[in-house]
Amino acid sequence: MFSNSSNNFNSKTNPFRINYSFVHPYVEMDSDPLVQFAVTFSNRDDVDLSQIDISTHICLVLDISGSMDTPDKYPLLLNAIPCIVDALSDNDWLSIILFSTRGELIWSNDIGSSRDRTEEIVQRIDQSGVKFEQTYLSSGLRLAIQEIEYLSHYRADVVNRLYILTDGQLHDAEVCYEFNSQLLNLDLEINSYGFGQDFAEETMRQIMNGCRGSRVKCIYNQQEISKEFAYIGKVAGNLIATDAEFELRLSPNVIPGDAFRFEPGTKWFGSIEGRTRLFSTEIGGLEKGRVYKYCFEARLQPSREDRQQIATAILRFGFQGKQEIVTQEIFVNRSQDQFRHRMTEDEIAGWFSLLDGLRTNDPQAQMESLKARLKILRQEGADTAQIELIEKVLDKLVKDGTLEGLSEVEQRRLRADSKTMGGYSERSEDFPVCRLPDATEWTL
Repeated sequence: MFSNSSNNFNSKTNPFRINYSFVHPYVEMDSDPLVQFAVTFSNRDDVDLSQIDISTHICLVLDISGSMDTPDKYPLLLNAIPCIVDALSDNDWLSIILFSTRGELIWSNDIGSSRDRTEEIVQRIDQSGVKFEQTYLSSGLRLAIQEIEYLSHYRADVVNRLYILTDGQLHDAEVCYEFNSQLLNLDLEINSYGFGQDFAEETMRQIMNGCRGSRVKCIYNQQEISKEFAYIGKVAGNLIATDAEFELRLSPNVIPGDAFRFEPGTKWFGSIEGRTRLFSTEIGGLEKGRVYKYCFEARLQPSREDRQQIATAILRFGFQGKQEIVTQEIFVNRSQDQFRHRMTEDEIAGWFSLLDGLRTNDPQAQMESLKARLKILRQEGADTAQIELIEKVLDKLVKDGTLEGLSEVEQRRLRADSKTMGGYSERSEDFPVCRLPDATEWTL
């Protein structure tokens, strides 16, 4: 069970609470155990958020190179444009940038002025002079950065979100990598869609490396693009807070271990710095209906206390023009009772099993990570194709002890993010696969 936060906030205005839970709720007294615990935060159900309206700038960078000129891609992309316009609010802003051999900004306007002009937007795309040539993203990225910088100056209150859609390999990857530092300096979240079977997954990850978001979602069923674009708008409407930062300060008698993010998007941060005992990350916008989940490891010193504070979690964010803060002290129970030591929170243990695969190529850890991922996806009612793929991989590893024979597309699907991007989904979690080693590294 999670422990609820109830300190250091004004319950009438502050919309968030922090909870925490341990894999093992009780640890030994006269030992130095490694503890694993999760810290989560989400919006409070007892705070009215119906009047919160945060303006969002959605910047779409769309691939219209030659490989998009097929009946199962380009027409579907055009049909998806009205979906995102319909899903956004009137005070949101939409920018659309096309790229092929060159880039072109074909739309930049508030949604209130765009609502009745979707046919014009589609016509501008169809009449563009950059269509159906080679795939050079750099010019599109340059235009996107300029557009976001302009909007940030013109409308300083907007939350910037950049989405890049591409269906092939980039001819200018090295040039695109150079934009990473500029993207990091912008106050935005950036994510990428892979449209179809062949797209520059690893290239996109490197371009976005270190940025907020940085997820890659595969759209293997191209018919789903309209639903994905509509969901971008839905998520924008869920924003209720901005400029969020999350910290975990470990107590002086605690030895830091590793830090992870479980949701949104799994990530291994490495070890918490030993001198400061401080973990800190910038989140940006916070959404209602989303549960943010971070996981930590730490080693305790022997103690005779039956309840010991080991850390403090701190969430800072902007809400209705004010800076708010929520804090939660984190306590662990210690006992000499061996029965209590064996108690386990299975859900949290599953999170750590999955996350362990991010930091190691050990075959057994990878197997356990895949099993944990499969269990969670089944519980969440995730995409059946993704479940069947993981079942196939596990069966192959058990029978053959190797990943040889797994197609490149299947490996890409395992690595890519599996849920609708940009917000919390009740249908499935957001699990890029663990670090799958080369086929030759597997020995079971």
